Amino acid sequence: MEFGITQGDAGDIEWMFEPASSATGMVLCHPHPLYGGSMLDGVLEVASRVAKEGDVSTVRFNFRGVGASAGSYDEGIGEVADLTAIVNEFMPHWERLILSGYSFGSRIVLSYISQATVNYDAVLFAPPTQDSLPDLKNKVDLIVGDNDPISSLAVLTAWTQARTNRTLHVVDDADHFLGAYPRDLSDALQRILTH
Repeated sequence: MEFGITQGDAGDIEWMFEPASSATGMVLCHPHPLYGGSMLDGVLEVASRVAKEGDVSTVRFNFRGVGASAGSYDEGIGEVADLTAIVNEFMPHWERLILSGYSFGSRIVLSYISQATVNYDAVLFAPPTQDSLPDLKNKVDLIVGDNDPISSLAVLTAWTQARTNRTLHVVDDADHFLGAYPRDLSDALQRILTH
């Protein structure tokens, strides 16, 4: 595990890097900064462990205003810029990049992908469905609990069925707090990373 700082437009962005030997990397975005979200979130911990077991490097980072990252919460706008800075820093190390996020973090990934010129794959944990989801052409895997009041299973099912390169993985009996279901989470992510 390596720790470091990347310069973003709001100043320092704190990150944790877990290298692997393959040419695939995964960037993980944490839940909402105003509700305790950070790169140490339990869902991101599980995802990092599963990725390492699958020989995929991971980068976790704190959005502006969280931990040692400079700045303050920016309504999701500055946070997309933070993700951009991390991608620009680490992308040269890999041939393939997977963008991943949990809850608020998945919204940031969706916003970034909708503006990006590169067609990155995405793995989204419990993306909130209050706002409409963009119609992306990217390969997207979704992991959601069937009792999640924030990430509507019906909305995500319809969005997934709209394109053949979208796959929905449902965690039975889970709500929005997927970290309470580490085994189900691990199983779903293992299936995603080995396909």
